[in-house]
Amino acid sequence: MMRIKDAIKTQNILREDIQTYYKKGQYEQFLELVNTFAEFTTHFNHEMADGTIESLLQDFACQQIGVRSVAESNEPNNTVVFYDQIGTTICLGVQYLKGLVASGFDVYYVFDSPLVDINPALEKVLCELKVHVKIFDKRYFHNDCISRICGVRDYIAGTRAKRLIVHSPAANSYSSAVLYALNNIVKYRVVPGDHHFYTGVNCIDYFYEFREYGVGIANMYRHISLDKIIKLPYYPISETFCDFQGFPKEADGKVIILAAGSESKFYGSDLFFNVSKQLLKKYSQTVILYIGRYTKKFVDFVKEKHLERRFILLGYRNDFNHCMSHCDILLGSYPMAGGLVSQIAALYKKPIIGIKENEDLAMFNNLEAIMGIGEDLGITHNVNEDLFDYADKLITDEEYRKACGNRLFELMFREREFSMRLKATLLNPAEYTHETYREDIVKKNKEHFSNYCLKLQNERRPNSIAPLYKFYGILFFIKYPYFTRDCLRLMIQHLMDRIV
Repeated sequence: MMRIKDAIKTQNILREDIQTYYKKGQYEQFLELVNTFAEFTTHFNHEMADGTIESLLQDFACQQIGVRSVAESNEPNNTVVFYDQIGTTICLGVQYLKGLVASGFDVYYVFDSPLVDINPALEKVLCELKVHVKIFDKRYFHNDCISRICGVRDYIAGTRAKRLIVHSPAANSYSSAVLYALNNIVKYRVVPGDHHFYTGVNCIDYFYEFREYGVGIANMYRHISLDKIIKLPYYPISETFCDFQGFPKEADGKVIILAAGSESKFYGSDLFFNVSKQLLKKYSQTVILYIGRYTKKFVDFVKEKHLERRFILLGYRNDFNHCMSHCDILLGSYPMAGGLVSQIAALYKKPIIGIKENEDLAMFNNLEAIMGIGEDLGITHNVNEDLFDYADKLITDEEYRKACGNRLFELMFREREFSMRLKATLLNPAEYTHETYREDIVKKNKEHFSNYCLKLQNERRPNSIAPLYKFYGILFFIKYPYFTRDCLRLMIQHLMDRIV
């Protein structure tokens, strides 16, 4: 059984080792272990930033890399660097790149990652947008870490850009070092994951948060002042990257309810499964199609409830947008709502049944807030109050269903609006800061989410220990003996998932 005190104890050991590697001049291991710390902490999220690590990264950039100022230009400068370590069409990169191009900025796209290659679909988008592209791929990372970081820093400085937007995952020690080593350029960070820990907090001038919860977390737990926080909701990407692959025959002539998202969004509660069971039991004309990676819990649910022809697991689908366009209703994930999935539903005028249970703890499954369309608009419903009445109307009344979908489409944040707001925040950022938030509700949701993360580690699988084992190898069992049982449980569950 994992406990939060074990997580804190582990973090303390990691900090000591990070400092030791730094003092010894073993900078490759230092940066890698910072990433390990970040990956581990994102599985608990009792902390959202770490002052010790930020200070070490800044000192490393100043003392070992050297700070370089971007040269001033007397000419009008509309150059923006988009600095990316994610490299896919998933997340928020494409939205920001399109917004920059539509706003008339001269865009330099810079990708570097020691772990992944840039996705071909994103390369196609970059070609269509006609932006400048520089890729530091995995082969570049065969060089020593200081020369790698210097190379990226020098390339960015050479663009003479006045502004930079960074789009990176939680484990981003390399990009943090680059940003700490750059001066005379205004740095913005896109925050797609406002609920988890990340590094590189103190090297950023402005933060793009997409909802109230993110604003509150940034201010209360990352200790970022409100004059640095900009709230900018996002919109869904409408591109379809392949042809529609069809639905199983069981969906023919049925009211098709789609459910989708990372399997982690459905863990920690049985409420989504209970709602699904009740809907399928009451309405014989319905079928639920689940898109996404699934594990044993999904398979067991289908078998135990004898729903093999009613709750159908489709797995990952490259034609996801097509699937959304061919369904009738989206059933939201729970206990964590899916933002992009819901945005895509609105794009295709599909009504959404959002699930909630506790009014005070609704920030993670309040689709209205996630989608940036205001609250009290009838998307997220309490399972103990009106959820099933709303679902009944959607399932049995086609005209009502279409009307609700059309209303969502009209209310959603659009590409043009996003581009205009993005441009304005880049030209005059101070005018768009000082967002308000409800401190008491943010605090309750933060505590709830931290408890939820710990519950996932104990009920699902303890994947927090995977980055530790990856870095330490067999020494993991010596340094963290209290995780031995969890490590064995992780290996067993990985094998069971493969069997599924």
